[in-house]
Amino acid sequence: MPSDYILKNGDLLKIDAGLIYEKGYSDSAISVVIGGEMANPLAHELITVNKEALDRGIETILPFQPMFPYGKTVETIVRNADFKILKHLTGHGVGVGVHERPYIFNYGAPELKRQTYQPGMVLSFEPIIAVMSEDFHQRVGDEGMYTEYGDLGSQREYMILITEEGYEILSGVREWE
Repeated sequence: MPSDYILKNGDLLKIDAGLIYEKGYSDSAISVVIGGEMANPLAHELITVNKEALDRGIETILPFQPMFPYGKTVETIVRNADFKILKHLTGHGVGVGVHERPYIFNYGAPELKRQTYQPGMVLSFEPIIAVMSEDFHQRVGDEGMYTEYGDLGSQREYMILITEEGYEILSGVREWE
């Protein structure tokens, strides 16, 4: 959220933005290290794992199939890197609202076994992970979200259209150069 804070080398910055066009929404996010990867190697590793988890998770998308493999793939990659998933923050449907159903957990939640991908769905997939925290909190009078232990957190988000053959990425920064 906007503030008077001046970014410095080593800060981890999350940019989460979207557009509204003729009553339709878009949504995407990326995390970056100010000053480059050497300015904060732990933040860079967190961002790298976040991207790998999202990229490998969306490779599991198949029309008419359950969403469970996505959540399980993200969870496995994040946990194998000894990071945590903020479980109360999920991916979601996108359309005439920015956060619509279905909600897409970034771990192997049982609900994902019953939810299936249907052609025409527009979904935002967005693992939000942290070094130690599995939850977040908000501060009174502040719209921002903070990891429960004040540790580093990373988010990456792609907005995806489910097609008859698979999927198409509609929005999302894939590389930061």
